[in-house]
Amino acid sequence: MIKANITSAYPAHMEACAYSNESLYVADYTKQTRASAIKRGVEIFQGAAPRDIAYFTLQNNVRLLNGFIIFNNASFTRPDGRARSQCECVVFPEASDANSWIFFIELKYGAEPCNNNKNLRQAIMQLYKTRAYYYLSEVFLKTNTCYLLASLPIQAEPFAQAIITQPALLRLKRKHNVVLRLQNHAEVQDDKVIVV
Repeated sequence: MIKANITSAYPAHMEACAYSNESLYVADYTKQTRASAIKRGVEIFQGAAPRDIAYFTLQNNVRLLNGFIIFNNASFTRPDGRARSQCECVVFPEASDANSWIFFIELKYGAEPCNNNKNLRQAIMQLYKTRAYYYLSEVFLKTNTCYLLASLPIQAEPFAQAIITQPALLRLKRKHNVVLRLQNHAEVQDDKVIVV
């Protein structure tokens, strides 16, 4: 269902879609390679973590086949062609239905905990916007649990100055079926649940 709906609403996204039944490690080299002759951006490693950068881990011990799409400045555009704000990527079960999960991740590489509030607010806004693009295009339904993960890969959890309260998280889940978390890892349980 999700794959078919992305194909219908965003066919260019499916051209960039890859599949894996292994654990995924999401890293963003943009800041690290800014001054380098060879520029790199968001990369997803399958099965083995990168050794040269901190990353987000989506553990997949159940070996569920998942699709993943890395977003770039052409993924979501305004009518005038300018890029819209978005998160790093989306992951979803290759075979999905109205009760399957969809998973969005945004990474921020700030090393200073004093900047966590700003970085996490920005990450959450990017996650909300990307979710809205897909939700309003009917890529997934309200019955599909939507996981939004904001990660600070070079910091240990729990992140200092975490900005969201437990009652707010519960309201988000109850009202929109959205699970928002601020952490560097999650684990696929099956096509219906991710452990966060």
